[in-house]
Amino acid sequence: MIRSLIQWCKEKLNFIIDIKDTRHAIALGVALGFFWGFTPFIGLKTILAFFTAWLFRANKVAALVAVTLHEVLWVIGINEIFLAASYAIAEKMSHASQPRIHEKIKIHKLFERYIQHPLDLFPWFQSHAKEFLAFTIASILLAIPICIGIYYLTLWGIDYNERRKAARTKEMGGDAGK
Repeated sequence: MIRSLIQWCKEKLNFIIDIKDTRHAIALGVALGFFWGFTPFIGLKTILAFFTAWLFRANKVAALVAVTLHEVLWVIGINEIFLAASYAIAEKMSHASQPRIHEKIKIHKLFERYIQHPLDLFPWFQSHAKEFLAFTIASILLAIPICIGIYYLTLWGIDYNERRKAARTKEMGGDAGK
């Protein structure tokens, strides 16, 4: 299962790199998609990624693929480090008035509850609004530098892919002339 997931991720990354748009628009779309993926807005991430990509004139397809890729990383457990850091920052932000915020919020478990009983979330948000806000701010604070890095990594990936294609074209053109 993990191999097929890794293969799927590679295919989506290659798809993103091959999108016909400017380097900046693609990289910004990927960064925006990952940014919204880091937020705890279950069910709204895709819509928010699309809207902000449209607003900032980024590539909307890249944003949608990136937010999906981020969700796959969430499923396979890579985001546990990010969650732990977000919880720690949220606890510091709440000045220990709400100790062990991670036990109250448990965003990663909230998704299961949302699927089973969608209307049960409203009372939860009412009683945990302060903690949820602290967690959201902490997630955004952590996501910004990560997404800046993703932007530049995507630019590098696009440039690398273009250089590789140019080298193959040159190599094939050189062989044809012999």
